[in-house]
Amino acid sequence: PYTTLFRSTKDDVVAGVEVFENLMKYIILAILGTGVVMFVLIMYLLVKMMIDHSSTNIAYLRVLGYLDKDLNKLYIGSTFLVVLISAAVSIPLNAWLIKVSFPLMTFNMNMDMEAYIQPKNYIFIVLLILVSYLIVNAMLRAKLKKMSYAEVLKNRE
Repeated sequence: PYTTLFRSTKDDVVAGVEVFENLMKYIILAILGTGVVMFVLIMYLLVKMMIDHSSTNIAYLRVLGYLDKDLNKLYIGSTFLVVLISAAVSIPLNAWLIKVSFPLMTFNMNMDMEAYIQPKNYIFIVLLILVSYLIVNAMLRAKLKKMSYAEVLKNRE
């Protein structure tokens, strides 16, 4: 009688996994949201700092006749390649880390679960990175356009 009391059926396991999945969904969404906010803030602040540091050079280039399009390519356009390379490196690396660490996080459960990321989720991650990049890029282009070049040249040291 005791052996039947502690046996798990397939339905019990499926129900347990569904509960675990529902609990983890909110944690994963919170981590994803935090990651996106951090990505946007860090990228914006780093490129803004680079633009502020080079404001005199940008003003000189503007006086020499460079258009906003050229300045955007020069100072903001180079960040796209960095974002692309870092996404190409970090997405597979993080997928591998999840596959390695997930069994360690669930070792006390009496079942074997494998971490699997669906291909549509990789597409979602890449699109999220690109949309975040485009938002930051638009904010930085607006900042570069608003920059008062005469004021920068007047206040130079």
